Amino acid sequence: RHERALAHMVTERTAELSVAKERAEQTLEQLRGTQKQLVVAEKMASLGQLVAGVAHEINTPLGIALTAASVQSEQLGLLKRQLAARELRASDLDQYVATASHAAHLVDDHLARAAHLVRSFRQVSVDRSLDERRRFVLLDYLRDLVESLEVVWKRRPIQMTLDCDGALVLDSYPGTLGQIITTLAQNAVLHAYDPDVPGILRLQARALDAESIELSFADDGKGIASEDLPRVFEPFFTTRRSEGCVGLGLHVAFNQVHARLGGHIEVHSSPGLGTRFLMRLPISAPA
Repeated sequence: RHERALAHMVTERTAELSVAKERAEQTLEQLRGTQKQLVVAEKMASLGQLVAGVAHEINTPLGIALTAASVQSEQLGLLKRQLAARELRASDLDQYVATASHAAHLVDDHLARAAHLVRSFRQVSVDRSLDERRRFVLLDYLRDLVESLEVVWKRRPIQMTLDCDGALVLDSYPGTLGQIITTLAQNAVLHAYDPDVPGILRLQARALDAESIELSFADDGKGIASEDLPRVFEPFFTTRRSEGCVGLGLHVAFNQVHARLGGHIEVHSSPGLGTRFLMRLPISAPA
């Protein structure tokens, strides 16, 4: 009887453990799904900031061009009325020509500026949304990316410099590369500097050998505390959770460098001496 009771107890405990294991597996799967959703959200939030910044920047040259065109239209209307009333004087015509010339110059310059911003952003945004593998000149892509990024923090006293070998051609995923650099730049602007403190972000790329390049992203900001440095790539690690930061940006960047681009990334930093992210990437990404 005692053996039957013991066997029954073991059976019950085994069943309970089985149910508990199944629940734990379901919970783990849900957590993995949530993490994937957060990773996607992090990518979309980064692109959303870029879209908002470029849209705001384009409004300025378009607004100036529209105002100049309106002035030109008004002056033309006045000229027509004076001509119809036979009141047009040589001085009126001279003034119109001068005004029209200045307005046309403003329209041309600012529409060209807007078109340039659109071209730069279009390539960056298309690469991110499609994330297709292709051959590309690294300098050209990084130049467009830097110009798009600078409009995001235009109101901050922060500059971004680019030093890249013009001969470097990669067969890789420019969309992923752009996402990584955007994450590093936005992370630096957010964490490395107080709002009114000037700073310089330096992006450098050079060939290491025939098969790989070194990409460096550095800031001259606050630096990272020594106890936090080993954790910067951990998921959900952030020193600004109270401000709404999730702590996935650098974790996503780490995974993209390793899994997508087949490279390696490391970070070096000291409090008060800035932070440097160093990446080694293959010229030809893994299949």
